[in-house]
Parts: sequence; structure tokens; C-alpha cells
Amino acid sequence: MSARLLVLSFVLASCGDKAAVAPASDVATLVAPITDKLTGQRVAGFVARDAAALGATACAVGEVDGLELTICDYGDPAVGAKAMRSVVAGAQSGALRVYGTRVVALADRAKVDPRGQAMNRVLAALDGR
Repeated sequence: MSARLLVLSFVLASCGDKAAVAPASDVATLVAPITDKLTGQRVAGFVARDAAALGATACAVGEVDGLELTICDYGDPAVGAKAMRSVVAGAQSGALRVYGTRVVALADRAKVDPRGQAMNRVLAALDGR
């Protein structure tokens, strides 16, 4: 009986890993067009995020100047912008931007930017200002 439990646990764990984790190369491909605009900002730790939970084809989350930056790819950016509202919900401040098929959510969850200066710098860099 314990052998069956062990096999079942392995199968369930394997299925979960394949569904939730994207290869590092996919994450790099997704985030590069966005993070390449962020010269001068501290960009760190981008990892795959569960895209299915946001109705996206691919997602990654990382940090820029202490702010959480989520990037997701959508077939329909309008649908993506609506879905990504949940990413900024509950944060001290947040913003959404659409760049082609990618929707970007920037959120200050750690309350590191009370006056919004870092958020404004990041958004200006993303918008090419």
C-alpha cells in the first residue's frame, strides 16, 4: 500500500511541476523586451508565474527597484489588462501597461515607495519617456 501511495505522490508532483513551471529560456524571452527598457533600474529575480491562473499564455514575475513587476503574454491584450487588475489589487499602489501582446503590472506590495517616485521612474522608462 505504501508503494502505491509513493507512486501516486510522484505522479501528482510531476503533473504539478509541468503545469506551473516554464523553462528559464521561456521566462527570458518573455521578459527581455520589457526589462531591456529598464536601464538604470535594479532588475532582479524573474521567475515563471502560473499563467493559467491569469488566463495568459505565459507569465513571469520579478522585481524592479523593490517593486513587483509581472509580465504576461495574452492573445487579446484587452482581456489581459482586465485579468491583470487582480495582480495590482491590494498593493499600496499599482499600474498596468499594455505593450503589444504583453501586459505589465507594477505593484508596490512591500510599501517601499510611499511617494511613488520609483514607480514613476519605472513607468517612464517602460513608456520611453
